Amino acid sequence: MAAVERVYSAKATCRRLRASFTRAIDDRTLRAWLRWHDGELPARVTRLEAQAAGPDAQVAIAAYSAELAVKPAPAARRRLVEDLDALTQTTERTFQSVIVGADLMIREIATAQGRPTPEPPPPERVRSMRGTLRAQVLTGFLFTYRSLTDEELARYVAFYRSGPCKQTTAAFGAAMTSMIEESSRALGKELAASLKKPR
Repeated sequence: MAAVERVYSAKATCRRLRASFTRAIDDRTLRAWLRWHDGELPARVTRLEAQAAGPDAQVAIAAYSAELAVKPAPAARRRLVEDLDALTQTTERTFQSVIVGADLMIREIATAQGRPTPEPPPPERVRSMRGTLRAQVLTGFLFTYRSLTDEELARYVAFYRSGPCKQTTAAFGAAMTSMIEESSRALGKELAASLKKPR
């Protein structure tokens, strides 16, 4: 537990993210990205995203998911959140942090202990896990932005299609991947070292 707290502390995580992000983005692109967030719609979106990340949100999202099972979202609305997921790389980024991070940590432990590295999960299992995660992400998006009109959500999606946002998203995605890989390997090494210590 102590190793997890050290490796994934807010300070360590922010340091890794900041270092990777600043290497991948230039000031001009970042300023253009920040300018968009000065508007009224971005301010509303930020509030909605903060609320959806609150402590009580998961219960509300679960209830909303049950409603969707009875009455699915309109096709146009679903296409918008699918586009947003693809552009923000939310499913892929979350998949990387959970699945790939765990795999890297396990491999690091096996290497440190001189054991064969485990086989990667079968492709069909990976597809199933990614599909389950994507369904959860889309439900979360439908819940988070439910008070926006289709036109407002389309404007948000259009922002993510813009050059500055594409570059910023790519830079953040690269920074996240780098942080996950570095943190997972560091945690694997710490856990392997602790397992070698005499009890």
